[in-house]
Amino acid sequence: MISTLELPHHLPENPRNSTGSFIRLKNGNILYVYQRFNGAPYAGRCWHDHVGSDIVSRTSSDEGRTWTQTDKILLKNSAMNIGAPNLLRLSRDRIALVYLQKTKLSAPFVDCRPMIRFSDDETETWSEPAAICDFPAVYLANNNDVLRQLSTGRLVVPAGFHRFANTTDGCAPSAFALYFLSDDEGETWRCAKEWLLPPSSKIESGFQEPYVEELSDGRVMTWARTSDGAQYAAYSEDGCETWSPPRRAEEFLAPLSPMNIKRNPATGEMFAIWNDLHPRWGKRDPANAVTGNLSRNPLAMARSSDDGKNWHSHRILENEPERGYCYTAMFFTKDALLLSYNCGGGGNVCCLQDARISRIEL
Repeated sequence: MISTLELPHHLPENPRNSTGSFIRLKNGNILYVYQRFNGAPYAGRCWHDHVGSDIVSRTSSDEGRTWTQTDKILLKNSAMNIGAPNLLRLSRDRIALVYLQKTKLSAPFVDCRPMIRFSDDETETWSEPAAICDFPAVYLANNNDVLRQLSTGRLVVPAGFHRFANTTDGCAPSAFALYFLSDDEGETWRCAKEWLLPPSSKIESGFQEPYVEELSDGRVMTWARTSDGAQYAAYSEDGCETWSPPRRAEEFLAPLSPMNIKRNPATGEMFAIWNDLHPRWGKRDPANAVTGNLSRNPLAMARSSDDGKNWHSHRILENEPERGYCYTAMFFTKDALLLSYNCGGGGNVCCLQDARISRIEL
């Protein structure tokens, strides 16, 4: 694994670089967009989730081996902040951008919801923003790299519904997973018939930061981070409308940190990347945990050739003890996986402050 782009924070003007997404442009270049923070500290933290931010981009013309050296602003912040970008090419070469927009309400609450814009000129200009969710005053947290288009053409945006949000502490810890669906390539959206609820009130986190991935038989797998020491998974047979009872995914032991699973479109093989707490890697010293990283270490990868029934080729991608790794985005080239993720720590404050792109030969 070779790091091809480092995005360290620079105080005070750039306190954090965060979540991103990839897309291939018509000219063959790969575009990477990410959330660049540039606001004043919030609640005493320069890297707080509510600090002001823009969405900016870098470009690679050599399959992710090197990148342009300066940021280009893709979307300028017009609210509290914008981030968690998701890029997807639709039919007729239209590109969709789904992202989170936070708006400050009367203290102590924040409105947070997914928005969508479209570009018909390869991301040079964008349509006016439209809200995917029309709920009043809500805190809906979707991650980067979660937007999926099913084989039926349906678009899916999974999100965690937090029942309230305090601007000092961030969103409330307990969440339900819900799924926004569009059958007209993002022009209109609705909420799926069922929300996904944790099977026990003892899971204090609820289901946070859910993802989805379609299986070869047309079913859809979803999973979410929890405080129960593992991801929880469920399955849908009707395009994310309804779900099987969620189960604890013993193969994905993890802290309260998100996992990403994505299929290589060239081979059909599935790749999972998460903070693996399996004993196979030995015990970790909690004293080495980075402040605020929720023990997001090590960063591991596994592969599945049978739609997630079995996982193999487990390997550690990152394991520097004073750092944390999270919020990944995956993009497959002909012979490599491009992986972006947060990687802060060490002499820094938090794992969320720095980011990088690494290239994994396949």
